[in-house]
Amino acid sequence: RLLLEGEFRLHGRTYPMPDRNIWKLAEEQPHLQDELHGFSWLDDLRVEGGRGAMSAARGWLFEWIDRYSANRRDHFSPQIAGRRAISWLRNGTFVMAMQDRSGRTSFHRALNAHADALRRRRIAGGGGLARIEAAVGRICAEIAGGRQGTELARATGALAKECRLVLLNNTGLASRNPEELLGVLQNLNWAAAALHSAGSVPDSDHSSGMRLAAGILKSLRHVNGSMARFHGGGDLPAALPDLAISAAGPAEPNGTELCMGYARMHSGQTSAIIDAAKPPARAASRNAHACTLAFEAVARGCQLVVNRGPGQWLGQEEQSAARSTGAHSTVEIGSESSSQLESSKVWRPKGIREFANVPGEVRVSQLPGREGLTVIASHDGYVPSFGLTHMRRLDMARNGRRIWGEDTIWARPGADSQAHERLAGAAGGFEVASRFHLHPDASVRMLNGQRRIEVGLPNGDAWLFRLEGHARLEIEESAYLDEFAFEARPSSQIVLHSATRNGTAQFRWEFRCDPQTA
Repeated sequence: RLLLEGEFRLHGRTYPMPDRNIWKLAEEQPHLQDELHGFSWLDDLRVEGGRGAMSAARGWLFEWIDRYSANRRDHFSPQIAGRRAISWLRNGTFVMAMQDRSGRTSFHRALNAHADALRRRRIAGGGGLARIEAAVGRICAEIAGGRQGTELARATGALAKECRLVLLNNTGLASRNPEELLGVLQNLNWAAAALHSAGSVPDSDHSSGMRLAAGILKSLRHVNGSMARFHGGGDLPAALPDLAISAAGPAEPNGTELCMGYARMHSGQTSAIIDAAKPPARAASRNAHACTLAFEAVARGCQLVVNRGPGQWLGQEEQSAARSTGAHSTVEIGSESSSQLESSKVWRPKGIREFANVPGEVRVSQLPGREGLTVIASHDGYVPSFGLTHMRRLDMARNGRRIWGEDTIWARPGADSQAHERLAGAAGGFEVASRFHLHPDASVRMLNGQRRIEVGLPNGDAWLFRLEGHARLEIEESAYLDEFAFEARPSSQIVLHSATRNGTAQFRWEFRCDPQTA
């Protein structure tokens, strides 16, 4: 509806379209070009329906063909060309309804140009989703162009190769971004549907990739259907992963102990997902967060413990803050992050920064506990700066009404201990903060004695947070980056402040649901 009123909305900002022309907006706002030239907005117009939406879709699509189809350099990068071909084919019935022969010929000629461009240009850069979009776009363009022989077989083989590279190492995507994995599965489903409509079948690696992605996505969902928000992944309507998983067919069980580096705990109506692997490295880390050993928890349909979420749409400063360890529900030492961003002086395209240093080793064990499930994990991301290792134990009761944990920070004997003494100097130790970010819909209040906090959830449940150990318990401000509301919503966080003494610090904590409210 905004498009029909002459406005384009993205990441919380609304841009007026000059003369209600989407391509004049693309020329005025270069940072919107990928979104506009990718044509994902066609889906919105199709769902809106009606003559106005159909007229706008046709007008802008054929204007694009007239203005840009001959320019194979600026608007035919493999990812964007692939995304555009997918969108055109997915919405072809809508935009071609009652179209004359001249229009249909022009449309198919443009799709043939996409197929030709995607055949000729190597998929050089980009992450897993970028490569999959390009390969799927080529299949869609070949099918739309009526090429169901050798060229379609080559396109199908190219997608199978990308599935092997991107997915079939049994660990998921290198970016470890759940939202990106959903995008990969959606594209593989679209490719399979297009192949079936053309009387062909997906390659075995393509089918295996769909089942594997669906299996991992299942493991990255909380009990209320929401997706874990780690490494750039944000809020998603529960229906989206539901549809993608069901369209992929029977999910392939993940044979590894972790799913894409995440450990999942589930008892009763409570679930917790823990980041228990190294953060992405190099180009895959461009949206990654320093969230090693952070966790999220959902209880009886309500989000209890969260992370701040992705901040790409709020500007570079907010994005960098959202990627820091302090924005996650884990331990922060000396106000530094467990993974370090490269210097801003390193030349990258605007807004892009990779991780320069990440933990060298992350160890994890999952085992049955005395009362339920237990995850024990550790990482050495703070060894270079402080000579300290962080270990976290997380337990969940069998009925799901109690989550408790223990954080231990220590300098391992030998080189680490010597480095810690040297780095600590006269201070003798470093400040430690264990943070538990809460959803903005939760209420929070300190109880008498300053050792317990009550967290109230929208469903009426009250969870009591209790501390054991030498630490100061506080309630501090936080923010929840809500993509649906297009804003940073104010929230709260529970913080345990402590400090290392003689190279160690340790404290225990628990969330327990008040039985009178459950």
